[in-house]
Amino acid sequence: MNNRTIAIAGFSSTTLGALKDSRAGEIWTLNHAFVVEGSFPRFDRVFELHKYGWFLRNGQYRLTRYRNWLRQKHPFPVYMQKEYKSFPSSVRYPVEEVNQYIFGKLLRGEERNLYYTSTISYMLALAIYEQVQRIELYGVDMTNDTEYYYQKPGGELMIGVALGHGIEVALQPNSELCKAQLYAYDRVPAADRKRAEELAVLYEREHAHYKAETITMSELFNKRINKDPTAYMLAAANSAMYSGGAQILRSLLSGDSYFFGRQHLEDERHKYRKQEEHWLALTNEKHAIYKTYSILDTDGQTGLTWKEYLNTRWSMYANSGARQAIQKLIDECDMRVVPNELRMEIVNEQDLVPAA
Repeated sequence: MNNRTIAIAGFSSTTLGALKDSRAGEIWTLNHAFVVEGSFPRFDRVFELHKYGWFLRNGQYRLTRYRNWLRQKHPFPVYMQKEYKSFPSSVRYPVEEVNQYIFGKLLRGEERNLYYTSTISYMLALAIYEQVQRIELYGVDMTNDTEYYYQKPGGELMIGVALGHGIEVALQPNSELCKAQLYAYDRVPAADRKRAEELAVLYEREHAHYKAETITMSELFNKRINKDPTAYMLAAANSAMYSGGAQILRSLLSGDSYFFGRQHLEDERHKYRKQEEHWLALTNEKHAIYKTYSILDTDGQTGLTWKEYLNTRWSMYANSGARQAIQKLIDECDMRVVPNELRMEIVNEQDLVPAA
């Protein structure tokens, strides 16, 4: 094993910022890194392993820039499925050699089983094949609720392969990779009443806090002391979210089950997802009507439609909070480390400013 340290960098802003402090001898990244926001001190290798037509497709300005960039000569290699004359920096990824080295002893029946779920998997595999001493990961989280989640198992498997080869792998403190509660010692794969009760108490407290803030901000806005309704709208949305989260947890706790099964929780999540979408559509409809009446200045109608808009908006965020609370229990079933806070996942900036 040589003493090389490789920094493999993706695009997630959660951990990419730490790359600037890396002392790795090489920085490897992928795809259109040169056109996305983020801190890349330099490129030592770039990986573009998609099929030829994928990165040459039309329709986006960024892709056009990327094609032009690929056609330039660079002082670093661009690893691709094959070497292309039109891309002067392209080099062929040594897929057969890497496959044999990484998966030579993983069999499905009598056949060798290959398992790559992302470009990051291939990058990790090549670093292992080259027998580096240390791999650092930046901007690679593969978190839930994104298109990257399905890639996570393959990435974590490759980290395990690296450890098996004696390679040190450095994750960032806030990375979601290889992060879970300890099975049996910390938790069993289910959500229990104690955790649901903890969240319910927290959400009830947060609801009370934001409800008081909503009242204060409403008074300031109505008295024209504060002419910007943004603070009021945010406080009201948070109040609704935490109210919805607390209510669904209390509903679950009203039963006699100590553990909450995943299938039941998924059914509940689906129900509140549908409700959330229903109220989102209705909120947009009420907001459009309110803006119309505001412009027309119809006598008495503006105030009514404003109240209707606020009521549907409340229901929308309450259902969002309920869905998120259920999702947290599902994540508990999956042994994930779950943050307590609810997130403002529905934000339409035009909703924060009523029509003049």
